[in-house]
Amino acid sequence: MRGSAWGLLLLLVGSASVSASEWLRWTTPSLPDVPAFCCATKDGAHAQLAACKLDGGNAVYGRFDGAPRSGHAQVYARYDEAVLTDVRIFDGACGVAADSPVRDLGALDTDASLSRLLAPVPGSQRAVRDRLVAVALHPGARASTWLQQRSRDGANEERRDAWFWLGQRLGARVEPLVRAALPTARGSLREHLVFVLSQMPEPAGVDALIALVEDRTVDRGLRGRALFWLAQSDDDRAYAWLDRRLDSAEP
Repeated sequence: MRGSAWGLLLLLVGSASVSASEWLRWTTPSLPDVPAFCCATKDGAHAQLAACKLDGGNAVYGRFDGAPRSGHAQVYARYDEAVLTDVRIFDGACGVAADSPVRDLGALDTDASLSRLLAPVPGSQRAVRDRLVAVALHPGARASTWLQQRSRDGANEERRDAWFWLGQRLGARVEPLVRAALPTARGSLREHLVFVLSQMPEPAGVDALIALVEDRTVDRGLRGRALFWLAQSDDDRAYAWLDRRLDSAEP
């Protein structure tokens, strides 16, 4: 089911150039179980690690086999006065190249790093999404609390992304939050919440999906979505549950 769910992130990075304003760079501790997020070029079906280009031109960004891990993150951010206009976060061992000037602020603790990232952002979906990723890779309760707030109050896409990252951070502990949110969730967010349950580590993910399928107070659409994700599982218990239901349905 979840497997290495952090590895689900694989974002295409736009190649458009950006303005030549200064980047600020700092390092900060990252979550201990976070994989090394870096950049790569694509050669057919294979990805080859490459230096990340702050000013555009990366092919893919995400987790790659063989990437070194440093235990800390390097954050690059740009501001227009007090507004955070661009942010990137990479593993500390990832190579980074920039055409624009970079000013290094050195090592910041988690609270100081988050304070810089939680500055106002423009309406750009790219800036909103990239900030969510950056905050999610920070350890501690402040990052989790902020993600929960965005999962309630953000625009639709931001709420979806916030829920995904909450699931990655909290593991099985996200289930009661999801179940509490389901009755009032609307549109595609409702189905996305079932996906968040499916990404929980085993056995919690399978247990949560089975419970949702069997809960007759939940509408059929959501129960069907839970059944879909259950069928996608590689967990033996999921197959056993499905076999029992199929066997009992035979004449």
